[in-house]
Amino acid sequence: MIAADTGTWVVFLEGGAGEDAQLLDRALKDRQVLMVPVVLTELLSDPKLPSGVAETLSEVPLVEIASGYWQRAGALRAKVLAKRRKARFGDALPVMGDEAGLHLVLGLPDDANDREVTAASYDAGVIVRPLASYYNSETPERRGLLLGYACVPNERIGPAFDTLAGVIERTAMKTPAVPTRAA
Repeated sequence: MIAADTGTWVVFLEGGAGEDAQLLDRALKDRQVLMVPVVLTELLSDPKLPSGVAETLSEVPLVEIASGYWQRAGALRAKVLAKRRKARFGDALPVMGDEAGLHLVLGLPDDANDREVTAASYDAGVIVRPLASYYNSETPERRGLLLGYACVPNERIGPAFDTLAGVIERTAMKTPAVPTRAA
């Protein structure tokens, strides 16, 4: 049984052939998929989503949130924060929305092309979504990336972020960031 994040669903619905999309396709055929309520909300909020797709997505069984889930999520986050790690990019790339526990928005410099970063990240094996695709105008108010981590094993998050950081340094930063970690 799997519960895919929004990014995986988007790639799947766009016909992507990545490993995550293939796993989701197989799990759907085997009826081994649960829908995370927040992910369903995000998917259904796309004004361009065909009604047939919306109906199909709504038929996927929802994950039941067990009693005490948010308390456990908060305790886990407190442990991570207690390690007092410094952000690799300092305040240059703000992270927003970490309270939700499923997605983060990583801000990029105003002159960055988040669609270019997304394409380069995909080529490097990391799936992210450009924040520009969530704006109705051609000139987004903010540049950034939507990062989904609900179904990513903890041991894969660090290496995936290191890969993403390298992509960002090559495509969006004028000067390379210096990695820093508190002891």
